[in-house]
Amino acid sequence: MKSKLVAALFVTAFITVQAMAQEGPQPGGPRGMMQRLNLTDDQQKQFDALASDFRKDMVDRRAEIAKARLDLADLLKADNPDRGKIAKQLEGVSELEGAAKVKALDHWFGVNKILTPEQQKVWKRGLARIADRGMAGRAMRGFRWEGEDGTRQSGRRQGPR
Repeated sequence: MKSKLVAALFVTAFITVQAMAQEGPQPGGPRGMMQRLNLTDDQQKQFDALASDFRKDMVDRRAEIAKARLDLADLLKADNPDRGKIAKQLEGVSELEGAAKVKALDHWFGVNKILTPEQQKVWKRGLARIADRGMAGRAMRGFRWEGEDGTRQSGRRQGPR
């Protein structure tokens, strides 16, 4: 379970870097990491090609996942929901999401292959920082719950449940 969480964090961090890299490097953060990699022209071309192929593939995968979720919602809304059909559709959604994560992980390793050993160190450190900030950001935001009056509340819940 822990290894799946770590893999998911790396995938999320990598996707974030890909999206931000399109806007160009800046001194700090993921864009700065791209600048610190100091890619050669050939590496940049390879990186751009990998990133483009990956983004195109992910568009299709996200659409497929969204459609599967809509089908699941339809099954859940049925007058007489069929537990077997719902369970099968839920497993299908999970399978599609898992395949997308594995594809992102494959892409991360593909980019890693075009880097020199020194660039790989920068790449891994940068992604670890992005993942750390992502986890810290979620922890700082707290969570949401419904108040006694039925309104949505956010932050840390106080008092008895």
